Amino acid sequence: MNKKRAIGMLIVLSLILCIFLAGYTFAKYYTVVDGGGKVGIAKWSFVARDNNNNITNISLIDTANEVSLAEGKIAPGTHGSFDIIIDATGSEVGVDYDVNIVSETNIPTNMKFKQKDGSNSYSSLKALADTELNGTIDLAENNKVKTITVEWEWPYETENGDNADMVNGTNAGNYQFALQIVGSQSKL
Repeated sequence: MNKKRAIGMLIVLSLILCIFLAGYTFAKYYTVVDGGGKVGIAKWSFVARDNNNNITNISLIDTANEVSLAEGKIAPGTHGSFDIIIDATGSEVGVDYDVNIVSETNIPTNMKFKQKDGSNSYSSLKALADTELNGTIDLAENNKVKTITVEWEWPYETENGDNADMVNGTNAGNYQFALQIVGSQSKL
């Protein structure tokens, strides 16, 4: 009988303990607060183009001064300019831009490039781009369109003399360049 009594006491103590724990759980203060949040996402807008809304096919001959040449060709004595238009209108963040020349082939020896109103002249479009064709359009700016004017010139009789021009004319090919314009959010 001792065994039955011990089992009975154990059951009674277990019930008392369960009632105590259940009562304690429901007796304390208990609060659940659900929450949430939201935030607006700043808009991004970046477009690069030329005056014809086509940055993929810049033609120097289309920008050249009037000279007597075969159609679609340039030679010593020609010059011109073209625009690269960076447009961040609608962007709700500042924009850093960088114009990169990813390839440039058959550049005439005496050819020169510079940014409009710039004092430095470069012997390749890549050298100009690496040095000067980058910047920032600030969020606070009213006008979020930047026009970069690249002036090019193939002058007569430069320091290299007529021989360099003759070599370029004899080995005539097509001067070609490929550019890449990268826009990124300005660092805060």
